[in-house]
Amino acid sequence: MTDFEKNVHYHDDLIFESEKGDLIIIDEVDHFIYGDTKQFYFFQQNKKIIGFTVTASTKEIKGLERSVFECIKFHEATYWPSGVPKPYIDYSFRGVDVSNTMDLCRELNRYLRKAPVLVYCTELDVKTIGHDVKPAQEIKTRRDFRVLTQLDITDHMGRHELILATTEEEMRGVNLRAPMKGVKLVIAKPFSCQRNADQGLMRVGRYGDPCERLICSYVDLVDDELAGALNKRLFAFAKAHQPKVKPKAGPFADGEYYSKMAQKQDDKIKQQRAKATAGGLVAPAALQAPRAGWDAYQHQWRRDSDGASRPPRVSLQPQQGRHTAPKGEQHY
Repeated sequence: MTDFEKNVHYHDDLIFESEKGDLIIIDEVDHFIYGDTKQFYFFQQNKKIIGFTVTASTKEIKGLERSVFECIKFHEATYWPSGVPKPYIDYSFRGVDVSNTMDLCRELNRYLRKAPVLVYCTELDVKTIGHDVKPAQEIKTRRDFRVLTQLDITDHMGRHELILATTEEEMRGVNLRAPMKGVKLVIAKPFSCQRNADQGLMRVGRYGDPCERLICSYVDLVDDELAGALNKRLFAFAKAHQPKVKPKAGPFADGEYYSKMAQKQDDKIKQQRAKATAGGLVAPAALQAPRAGWDAYQHQWRRDSDGASRPPRVSLQPQQGRHTAPKGEQHY
């Protein structure tokens, strides 16, 4: 082991201590951000973090996700090695006409004679499937994940392996492979959001192996209620932690502007005031007042009834809806 490898530590959660200057690399970072957004928000403060995820945000919540990223000061970037073509993987699936878990067990007995099967289901389904189909191995109890990449073998009865997963965490990071016969994925439980659904569909066929993705007719791929609850929670977090918005006009104490457009607008007003001063239309002292005070200055002259001492009105900030005098006339 090199000296560099001695400085690398692995964790499966965010409950650990880090020193100043440490670089933290997080795989499946979207799982940590959306699983407990507040915990990640406090964890990432004053830390150097690089996060990776393979799933892209959907169009429906892309703006909401960007708001969350702004709150935690994350910069989103898409990376792919130059010169390496992006592989096209078809993540399509088809429905299976089953009305309950008992019907699913009959289908599983038929599937296992042809190929290994991964089933995403509830804890209650695990007991029923284990009793009516065959004793199955659960991903959460599996320690040697290399076995899950060599699933072409059969048991003494000629049936393939049956693997069960009950949580969305188990449907991430583990790839099932049977290069010769392929793996069947059966979804008997909905996911909480589209990101997690995409992750689940990637568990088979990710490396071009033959596979088949099936979903029971009595479940949806994504639970609308769970997805809506997640969106509400993210929106509440973004609203509570959104950065303060700077005013869109005028410079700040440090001389910076909200945007280039605001700076151009302010420069234009200064030029108009300079021309008005050079032409003798208004007194230079009035132009030294703040912009808000300038409007009050104009308003004061408009209300003055003494026409002899009132200078011509010069509009330096035209606003929509104001009356403009015809050409050749002056405002008195």
